[in-house]
Amino acid sequence: MHIAHLLRKYNPAEWGGTETVIRQLCAGLRHDGVRSTVYCPAIPPPGVPDPLAESGCALRRFKAFLPVWGI
Repeated sequence: MHIAHLLRKYNPAEWGGTETVIRQLCAGLRHDGVRSTVYCPAIPPPGVPDPLAESGCALRRFKAFLPVWGI
């Protein structure tokens, strides 16, 4: 089985709770024989290590436009 995880944004320099859950979820699924691929928008190189990639998660980045409007 192969599972795709689609993230609205992923920047290793802004690591938080959601990213930690995704990393642990991928590790748990891998333990059960399930492959995971994380899809997320492309960003300029963050200049910090990427914990998802280092933990063995397959990352696929794509071109995207994410508008941010203040309310």
